[in-house]
Amino acid sequence: MSVRLIELMCDRHVILIAATRIWPCDLAGDMSNCRDCGKDAPPGMHRITVLPAIDPRTTLAVHEAGHAVVHLAQGTPVDAAELGDERGHVEIGGDGTQWAEGTMAGAAAAKVRADRHGLTARAHLVDIAWSAREDFKILHDHGLSMVDINDALTLADDLVAIHWPAIERVADALLAAGRLSGAEVAAIAGLEVPA
Repeated sequence: MSVRLIELMCDRHVILIAATRIWPCDLAGDMSNCRDCGKDAPPGMHRITVLPAIDPRTTLAVHEAGHAVVHLAQGTPVDAAELGDERGHVEIGGDGTQWAEGTMAGAAAAKVRADRHGLTARAHLVDIAWSAREDFKILHDHGLSMVDINDALTLADDLVAIHWPAIERVADALLAAGRLSGAEVAAIAGLEVPA
């Protein structure tokens, strides 16, 4: 049996996510810190279905391509981008410093893809925020406020829109190869590799 994530969440968190597109830091990535979220989970629930109308691996590739392309566009070196079975990862080069906008670019790219498929309901916004929950946690753990995270997400939306064709090309290449070096990401995106 599978359910949509929104069916397990309390109204307070659904309203917050629908208004901000930000996964709440108090949910710690899994809703365990909210006494109301998950209390109505049906017995025998096996999995949560996220963006059911879109192939999850393609959504993951778009998410990771969003990170990689926006990081490169902002001058952050990217060593590699890869897709695992259920997770992806972008390795940052240089001293490891990254801009918050690059961290939020995965969620911004996933939203563009969902929007292009007509998936704009609250349930879809919750799914997109959940899929980027670790990105939101990284920024929160680095001391960014909700206002700062919202600002980063807004700028990420703009950067993803500017670089959307490059993000699509990198996502397609990630789907085909599974792993791309930073040089491959840059070449496919048409961006220079930062020194």
